[in-house]
Amino acid sequence: MRLFLLRHAHTAKALGDTSDFEREIDERGYSQLKELNQFLTENFKKTTFQVCCSPAQRTKTTYEIIESSIKVIEKTFANELYLPSRDGLLKFLWNYKQATDDVLLISHNNGISDLASYLLNEPISLPTCGLLVINFEGIDNLSEISKGLGILEQSRFPN
Repeated sequence: MRLFLLRHAHTAKALGDTSDFEREIDERGYSQLKELNQFLTENFKKTTFQVCCSPAQRTKTTYEIIESSIKVIEKTFANELYLPSRDGLLKFLWNYKQATDDVLLISHNNGISDLASYLLNEPISLPTCGLLVINFEGIDNLSEISKGLGILEQSRFPN
């Protein structure tokens, strides 16, 4: 099975009455997403995904923009994915009922970078719109993933 880890696209700073949860993607983020769409179309157009996404505005917008580039059979927006810790992400994934071999998780730093570092057993710092494809050979269920069991299959960082 594979776990795709995607950090949301670049955002504007929260201004005025705007909360962190409501932050919007900025011009740089839209440019990142344009490049990511092309990459996903070229490499994963036929891949069937279950998508797990933070409900924050910037992660939802990231998902909405890439949705047409991938084949989604199920999507879940979960509060536990908003500004999570590594342990919070692990708990979510261990309890997630997957129907496909490919799960796309769209979330935030520092949790998503910490999760990648843990699963790959090497330091990882995901930039905005950074994508990692982690393969878990011989593992069929997210409940079995753990430290160092992931193999980095592919990475894609924005220019």
